[in-house]
Amino acid sequence: MKKLCNKCRIEKPLSEFYEAIDKRYGKERKIHRTVCKICDRKRKNEWDARPESMMLKREKHLKSKYGISISEYESLSKKQNHQCAICKTSTPGGRYNVFQVDHSHEDGSVRGLLCCRCNMGIGYLNEDIQYFTNAIQYLEQSKQLQ
Repeated sequence: MKKLCNKCRIEKPLSEFYEAIDKRYGKERKIHRTVCKICDRKRKNEWDARPESMMLKREKHLKSKYGISISEYESLSKKQNHQCAICKTSTPGGRYNVFQVDHSHEDGSVRGLLCCRCNMGIGYLNEDIQYFTNAIQYLEQSKQLQ
């Protein structure tokens, strides 16, 4: 089966269109998007290249995930002297090279901003103070053996 792309106006096989779920009329059914994958990617890349696009995405992400605005994020960063709250580095690292919002997984409250490494460390130790205590004791003991 083939379908006409509404953007480039070229008839292409259905495999060249992303699948979507149509929830209209109270039923869910699989459909294929009206724009082919190539045109869809081109539109997305053009949108992502706009500087304001990144700001909008960041604002939406911070608001939906942590309940804070970009100005609140910047205020927190300034309060921490634009450094990680744990290791004090000014280089956040990670995919987007921005400090990550550290938050409690129990109640969602924001604790501060961390570099990628410190944020991952806390996550790997399940935010469990006893694990951190054990890790400190382990490091101190291993240092005494040297």
